[in-house]
Amino acid sequence: MFDKYSYILTGKNNQIAKKVANVPDADYFEVSSLDNPNVYVIAARSDGLLKISKDGTWGKIFTEETGDFGGYNAVLSLEDGGAVVARNKLNYTLPDGSYPDKIFRIDASGNVIWSTIVPLRVDSIQLADNLIVLSGDNNHATKSAQYQILTLENGSIVSQTPIDIPDHWNSFENCTIVNKAVHCIVQYTNTNDTGEWESYLVKFSLETGKQLSSPVFMSNNIHKFIFLDNCFYGIREHKSEETRLMVFDLDGNSKTDYILNSKLKVASFVHFMSYGGNLYLHFWNPLPKKEKYVVREAESLIYFNPKTGNFIEETFDIPRSAYRGAGANIPTTWFKN
Repeated sequence: MFDKYSYILTGKNNQIAKKVANVPDADYFEVSSLDNPNVYVIAARSDGLLKISKDGTWGKIFTEETGDFGGYNAVLSLEDGGAVVARNKLNYTLPDGSYPDKIFRIDASGNVIWSTIVPLRVDSIQLADNLIVLSGDNNHATKSAQYQILTLENGSIVSQTPIDIPDHWNSFENCTIVNKAVHCIVQYTNTNDTGEWESYLVKFSLETGKQLSSPVFMSNNIHKFIFLDNCFYGIREHKSEETRLMVFDLDGNSKTDYILNSKLKVASFVHFMSYGGNLYLHFWNPLPKKEKYVVREAESLIYFNPKTGNFIEETFDIPRSAYRGAGANIPTTWFKN
């Protein structure tokens, strides 16, 4: 099925992006945090899991064979050079017929330290208080928000979603732990049938799972969040409106927001990367200019400094032979010179 090579790209402003890896898998889409010794890149519909080092060397890591169209959902890099990853659509199902996700912790050499099956489709993995925080949904046709918290040491369960959450809560996005409270962004379609995707902040007790507060409305039309330095950052995209980076405090209150004016003709958000207390925002262009040998301004990385509020954007031209649409992108500043 995957007969075309995928490329992991990096580059400098106004230059053709550099090929770091050329591997026979498809759909590489997400890069882990840049704050740790190795970067991990995951593919959505294949066995693609890459470890890339600061000297530019890379290797493919195998965890377990997937079923049809299976791949990776989420990735978390660790200080020891290893990672925690979530796989979907393995070659078995749970008793209710759903496909489980399986969580793997791997060391810096790619060896599996432990693995465990979890009853949710994982959208994000966070590390807080030396605990792994998984958030997502139940992977059923009728979606229900789910989180589960595991120990980093061996993957044993510490806490999970209470059973009495509202039926219309579709998914949890980017849960984390602050002061022994699980902070989750719950998302669902507007109950007034306007069709808009809404996000609320809700808190649970880490020890008992009891809901500690009523959900606080944050915004609509934000699909991706990242937690950094006690703030939640989200990208708001909606039809012809200007794309915005929105910032919220630990209670879900809006602190500030920024209009993002990309150089791309059309800019569609891919994902966040954190690096040294700063953020990289990865966008791709669904309508790039395709020339004979190169695709112009196919992707961009926007560097954001939360302390100054300054943005710097790098755009990337990609060789026509390498272009596969949205792909994984690593800033050159991460690599050793």
